[in-house]
Amino acid sequence: EFVDGRNCRVPDSDMPREFRLAAYATAALSSDLRREVLKPLLTDLGLPADDCIRALQKAEILIPRGPGRYSWPHALLQEHLSAQLAALPDRNRIYRGAAEALKRHPLAATRRVVRQRVLNLISAGAPDDAALLLFDFLQHSWNGAREPLSTLSDLELLRNKLKGGVRAQKDRWRAEALRHVGRAAEAREYAERARSAFEGINDNANLAHALRLLGHISSELGNSIEGKGYAEQALALFREQGDQLGQAQTEAVLAEIGYLLGDFESSRALAQAGEKHFDSIDQPLGRGQCLLLSSWIEHSEGSVERSRRLALEARAEFERVGYRLGTAQANTSLAHVEHRMLNMRSAEVGAQEALVAFESLRTPRGQAACRRLLAMVGIDIDDPEMATLNAEWSARIYHDLDDPWGIVESKVLLAQVALLKRQVAEAEQLLRDSAATVVEEPEPQQHRLLTQAWLLREQGKEREATQAIERAMRVFPDKRRVGDHTVHLLTRLDRYLWEGEARARLADWRAELRRPANN
Repeated sequence: EFVDGRNCRVPDSDMPREFRLAAYATAALSSDLRREVLKPLLTDLGLPADDCIRALQKAEILIPRGPGRYSWPHALLQEHLSAQLAALPDRNRIYRGAAEALKRHPLAATRRVVRQRVLNLISAGAPDDAALLLFDFLQHSWNGAREPLSTLSDLELLRNKLKGGVRAQKDRWRAEALRHVGRAAEAREYAERARSAFEGINDNANLAHALRLLGHISSELGNSIEGKGYAEQALALFREQGDQLGQAQTEAVLAEIGYLLGDFESSRALAQAGEKHFDSIDQPLGRGQCLLLSSWIEHSEGSVERSRRLALEARAEFERVGYRLGTAQANTSLAHVEHRMLNMRSAEVGAQEALVAFESLRTPRGQAACRRLLAMVGIDIDDPEMATLNAEWSARIYHDLDDPWGIVESKVLLAQVALLKRQVAEAEQLLRDSAATVVEEPEPQQHRLLTQAWLLREQGKEREATQAIERAMRVFPDKRRVGDHTVHLLTRLDRYLWEGEARARLADWRAELRRPANN
């Protein structure tokens, strides 16, 4: 018998049953056939492994490709055998045996082999076992080079095959992956469903992860205070269970929320606690995230050299585990440091390089952050074309992400671009639009107030502009704590001629921000 005209043989009816069974069984191992996997599978099926392998080679069903390695002579042969295997009465036993034998594969811990094992268990009628195998793999891989798009593809294998707590775990992992690719609103739906299911079956271990995830997602959707509440519940559950990894992950989330809300003391303490916990269990990715959070805090407080050192250390941790997204995030932070130090060309180059990385990873939040930084650089070097292009890109992406923080920041940037072009009426409308979006975080509020001062100064309203500057100075509890564009906006405002107290107030704030930090 032939599959096609290229001499791709299939087991014919005269071949002994045991060899035909061996041929069908090899189809469950996919395309990477190795002796260390074939032998245990055939032995488990009660077949003489060495004799079967020799017979399969003689029949040209397997072709030797190197020491202990084989391949199919043609892809159609493997497809034909797979179809025949699916019709066998003992197919479940063969599929389970193949899934077990693949544990011996030299690349057993890789996504490709794990995925084949999952497919075999699904084909064997054991979707729950397949799901638990995949979840175990994700638990380990998520602490290394995360691949959210591949994760979503893997989870699709389990669609409509799970119930109860196992389905809730799938929902939780789907929410994790969706958050990473910028689909936060959709991620929230799955995280909420997972939380409800875990509460119903009193699964506190998984409930804690769902709450941590809900905290992170809520913050990204502009509800940082609500997110903090979820994350604090998760932290209490992780501490109760003695789960150090879960505790460290939640401390990182709470540190990020604290930073966004301007609570730098709490954020710094949580980031440092998370870093120590990640370090104690040798989790470079988590430690890198905490170092990066600490870098952001130092940057906001003007300690730019310390911020740079922390970002470089974070990047080294990400590179250690091959986490490309983290490396791009660290490079973005380093570009922000260059921007704060007024090294505009270095900031532009760094942001452009990070943007390329985020685009290749298809990570919209990172792309928006880079576009926003490039827009700020364009404004600060009086390049309206560069500023317009990147501010508009940033606005589109943040709108798609439904991120109030990003939406406000982008509208404020567009207002600054309008002022750069002396389009005062358009700037006024953009600021009015930005004020319609409520944000809990102080940074966009400060940027909006300083842009309002710029607009008022253009309109000749010096008194009102001074009041806007004073309100901006009080947004954070300490006037040395500022948003990432504040220093540059104050420099621009200083170009105007101010009278008496207004000039003194502006000069005092700028001098305070120039005062060397204890790096």
